[in-house]
Amino acid sequence: MKKFIPLFVTVLMLSLFATPVFALGMNGSFEDGTDPGSYVTLNPGDTDITDWTIVSGTVDYIGTYWTAFEGSRSIDMSGTEAGSISQTFTTVVGATYEVTFDMAGNPDGEQGMKTMDVMATGGSTQDYSFDTTGKTTGDMGWLPKVYEFTATETDTELTFISTTDSAYGPALDNVVITETEAPVDDPDEDEDEDEDEDETERPENHGWYVSTAEKADRRDVAKSSDGMPTTSNKNHAKK
Repeated sequence: MKKFIPLFVTVLMLSLFATPVFALGMNGSFEDGTDPGSYVTLNPGDTDITDWTIVSGTVDYIGTYWTAFEGSRSIDMSGTEAGSISQTFTTVVGATYEVTFDMAGNPDGEQGMKTMDVMATGGSTQDYSFDTTGKTTGDMGWLPKVYEFTATETDTELTFISTTDSAYGPALDNVVITETEAPVDDPDEDEDEDEDEDETERPENHGWYVSTAEKADRRDVAKSSDGMPTTSNKNHAKK
């Protein structure tokens, strides 16, 4: 029993001193919402996915139809046509944020490249792609992706937009939003100002914390030259 004590202490110390990253957003794995069964097609105005808005076109809220990356639910960003979804959250003007998510594609229909754009208020639009060749609903081949932006407003809208205009679009899961860099202080600001007034108010935390090491690992995988993951994906059995 005693030989396990040093290992326990090491793990405890690492957990205590791991640098937390301020995390935002809600329901990033789409687990909260109306039970979609196999899947259900949603239109603008539908509120089946908690905390997310269907902006345009249609999307499929996927349940047991294929294996999600995280949990048991995910999104086909093209329902009967290319669709888009968004979520608005509180941000600090001038702070830098990183959005990580996992992407795959509907392997049914014609296989090949599935594409979508990601954009945030005040940020650039970035395009992403995934090749479904050889993939199946039981082996989706999820890959991590990264999007970064600097907040220009106190309320930021993050939008995922399918650019695959068919019924077999890009798949989305496991969206995590983290503040990675605080805004730079104004050099002209009065140095004698009370500390409480100096502090930039942070938005409410919704319980997602990602260690710096884990965040770096996901960024390295997403930006790997061959586009293939170097860490194992979770394998969730279908319901």
